[in-house]
Amino acid sequence: MARLGHARRHATFAAIASVAAAALLSPVALMSAWVYAESLPTQVYSTAVGEIRPIVLDEWISVRMNET
Repeated sequence: MARLGHARRHATFAAIASVAAAALLSPVALMSAWVYAESLPTQVYSTAVGEIRPIVLDEWISVRMNET
């Protein structure tokens, strides 16, 4: 019977440790994703008034841009 109590305490400790680790690591992951997104190169596109310009962003993505 003593072994059952020990197993419960061990499982409870493991669950609390997992939640604590997730709580500590989540802000770190979010901050690193934000820093990575800020470091990506940015491309700016523009058109003259009335101009329609096709832009290919990727092999599968294209847009038509116009300024009205």
